Amino acid sequence: MDQKYNRRIYKALVAIVLVVLGGYLINVVFGKFIVYRLYETSIEKWYGTQIFCAYPAAIAAASHAPILYSFSTDYRDAFRKEINILVPKLGRRLMRVETFSLRSTVQTVAVMEQP
Repeated sequence: MDQKYNRRIYKALVAIVLVVLGGYLINVVFGKFIVYRLYETSIEKWYGTQIFCAYPAAIAAASHAPILYSFSTDYRDAFRKEINILVPKLGRRLMRVETFSLRSTVQTVAVMEQP
């Protein structure tokens, strides 16, 4: 049991490290090799790297919670507990997504143009 638990934690940590390193690697590659070739002035290069290269790094930095939730039952239980505490406090401010099915019929009508 202990070895299985440790293995799941190590898998989560390895996944986090790989996602973070991958995000920053994409950031560097995109910034240095693509953005710098697209723009000519230094202010355009700076702006391009700030705007376009920040997305992979931000996604990588925000990936910790979903990775821990998917790999660890302890983290999953902790996240669910905190969400159950927050939901009643937020009340109606939370968006509720309801699913429904919509059935529609499409009818094709040919229209003849008159000269």
